[in-house]
Amino acid sequence: MKINLSVPALSTDPVEFVQINPGTLASDLAALPHDDFLYSGHHILNDLEQFNRASVNDELRLKLLDLYRISILNLAKRLRKSIGKDDLPISKKLLTRQKITLDLHRQLTDGYKRILLNQDLAENVDNSENIVIVSCERAVFSLLEILTLSSLSYTPVPENTWKEMHTIFQMAHQKGFTGIRIPDVADSNKSIKILDIYLFALLLGLSEPYGLPNGGLHTLLRYFHLWIGYLSLFDKNNLDGLRYFYRIDPDIDKPALPFPEAHLKGLLYVTTDSLVHQIRGPNPPIDITEDYKNGRISSLSIRSFFPKLISSWTKYPIRRYQRSNASGEIELITGLSKINYFLQQSNSSLTKKDKNKFQIWQIKNDSATGLGIEYHGHEVKSVNVGDMVLYRTIDLEIESRWVTGIICRFNQPGRSHLSIGIQRMPPDVHPGKIFKLSKNEKDSRPILMYPENRLLNSEATLATLPGIYHAGMKFHVSLDNGREFRIRAIKAVQLNPLFEQFTFESLDQED
Repeated sequence: MKINLSVPALSTDPVEFVQINPGTLASDLAALPHDDFLYSGHHILNDLEQFNRASVNDELRLKLLDLYRISILNLAKRLRKSIGKDDLPISKKLLTRQKITLDLHRQLTDGYKRILLNQDLAENVDNSENIVIVSCERAVFSLLEILTLSSLSYTPVPENTWKEMHTIFQMAHQKGFTGIRIPDVADSNKSIKILDIYLFALLLGLSEPYGLPNGGLHTLLRYFHLWIGYLSLFDKNNLDGLRYFYRIDPDIDKPALPFPEAHLKGLLYVTTDSLVHQIRGPNPPIDITEDYKNGRISSLSIRSFFPKLISSWTKYPIRRYQRSNASGEIELITGLSKINYFLQQSNSSLTKKDKNKFQIWQIKNDSATGLGIEYHGHEVKSVNVGDMVLYRTIDLEIESRWVTGIICRFNQPGRSHLSIGIQRMPPDVHPGKIFKLSKNEKDSRPILMYPENRLLNSEATLATLPGIYHAGMKFHVSLDNGREFRIRAIKAVQLNPLFEQFTFESLDQED
């Protein structure tokens, strides 16, 4: 049995300064300064790069890699305390630390892959201490760390990470040892299955982390160990009756292909049917710890994250509108309150200070429903996934119309390189205010009203700041165009930490 994996070539010359004594290496790693992330990270990375080019027997290589692994996991744990919580873009300091950590896990993966390539994979193995089983577990775990850290920081996943994850798992699956528990070298009381690591990775990919609100993945990861129990793997002969299933293709560098094809191919499919059923149910699987028994996290998850996750887990993506390359520039501002303000101003009334609040982004692609834009520079200090935007194309010859949208995706390819996807909102929008029926000006909040649009098959909705929507609650609406009316909130369309959008019915008598 052959496995297609790439590793760096071994050095033909003796590699200097490679420590191959486990006791000495353990002492050297323990002596590294715990409070100097960069020094310790660079030191381990340099040593590990040289070690991976040295000729060492597989048993010794595994033992030494596991020593490096303990130190690397400790560095990654420290990084996770400060990455992926709220602030985007990621700072230069955190990006540097994140890259070092990714490089360390990549080197670990290369070391474990070399062991696999040296083994006779035709032999049957079923012992949790077998070098093939242990090396598989270590490799897919390091690949999962790469996927998780990339997603938490909204940076691109390194090339071939998913391919290698699929390749190693499918080899283990064919040999039948993905369900064997492997002891954790850092904690003998813990053990883990290759299957659980792989399902965790698939759930991460299927959850579209780059479209989650800032800090969303950081909040949700604590529940993934519960949710993977509701994912199931099938072969192509057992797909009858499944509604949401996704083909795993080891030749494609993606988590899964979210649509069934006319000619089914591939070894495995993953279904989210049971998971979606549980999350939609009255008692979704959430493990609330002592710190969150006040219900804040539970409520936030249900209100803000679950609808987005269910949408990601139930996709059948037939693209109705072709995305095409585009060029040009747009000027853009974010935040519902700012959008409300600027829509009430005419171009002539905008001050120089007002105009300086707009950012200039480059258009990369366009479609009927949205566009992709990029930014190069350091002026953008804050991006919030899920926030509302107001933009228009910059054209010196004609005055472009303002368009509202939602930031549906964010990616940070580099320190000064940002990329976002915008989903367009209906073109007709009216700024105004919303009150409780007392109509006390002090209780007013800015809103955007989107009238019914039959061409787009969209109902009339209101976009408001968070915390306003409650089904059945009555409000007074005053639009900037002079129209005033009373409403009752009906159904939520968007609920996230930045704004809410809901349908409503009028309480006033029709003329």
